[in-house]
Amino acid sequence: MGWGSLREQFRSRFNKGDYIDTEEKEEWLNCEQAYKQIIDFGEYKVGKTENEEYELLKDNTLVSAFSEALMEEGRILFPLSHGMLLEISESGARKILTPEKAELCGLIAAEGSLYPYERKVHNQIFFHSADMEIIERHIELFKKVYGVTPHIYQGKGEFIAGIRNKEAYYDLREIGVKTGPYRYHVPIEHLDEKGSKAYLKGFFSGDGSVIQHGKYAIKLRITSKYGDCLEEIREALLKVGFQPSEVRLDKTYGAHYLEIYAHDRIKFIKEIGSYSPAHVEKFERFLEAYKEGKVRRGRPKKREDG
Repeated sequence: MGWGSLREQFRSRFNKGDYIDTEEKEEWLNCEQAYKQIIDFGEYKVGKTENEEYELLKDNTLVSAFSEALMEEGRILFPLSHGMLLEISESGARKILTPEKAELCGLIAAEGSLYPYERKVHNQIFFHSADMEIIERHIELFKKVYGVTPHIYQGKGEFIAGIRNKEAYYDLREIGVKTGPYRYHVPIEHLDEKGSKAYLKGFFSGDGSVIQHGKYAIKLRITSKYGDCLEEIREALLKVGFQPSEVRLDKTYGAHYLEIYAHDRIKFIKEIGSYSPAHVEKFERFLEAYKEGKVRRGRPKKREDG
């Protein structure tokens, strides 16, 4: 991905493209490189050079250099390739997904596939949906992250977006987006708060359900074939402040599910949401009824995990 696309992602994320402004620290003047500015995270430090570059150091040893950097409270972010960021904070260094890539991974986890799962040939990526709006969102995200555009096919009762691309295929496999038919991994280790919410939005757009409950109320449910995969979705929900139900088994359909409790419905709609037109329509009707006092918020549940 080119630097232009990365700048776009940064400006979308932060609503600006400003560089970092920090103060010079005298104790750093004895380094081999004289820096205009220093950001000190303990084990890791970032120096801004006279050439306006950012150098990342670990224990005073140069690790890498970057031409761009952006600061959030308590951390600095450097752009990497394919929708990844290097996050440096007092907790250390880790690679995180941009919100765009996190959402793409959520969509693929719910309704996508990497073919084949075992043999290392073909390098095909497919995404299925009955809604063209979701297909178009998948394609938009894929192009932003990988710079290539999947093709749209008409299936039986659904649309299919497919592409053969070795670079994207192995990148998604390494993250563990899909680990087998109907199996997936939530890359929590690579998600910050914004990334977690974006991932959950992508996943709910595919495997979420908005069930009418009475005249005005709704139930929010997430379903998966495998309970251990759904436990990772639950962990992601807990991480961003939701209190979902335990993962349960629906013996009638042989699928696992969890629910978003009533007191979290508004929060979920506003902070997570969905690209499914059917979901959005029900969300809007529910919010209007809630505004008119026809639906009660619900009482918080005690956390079931103690």
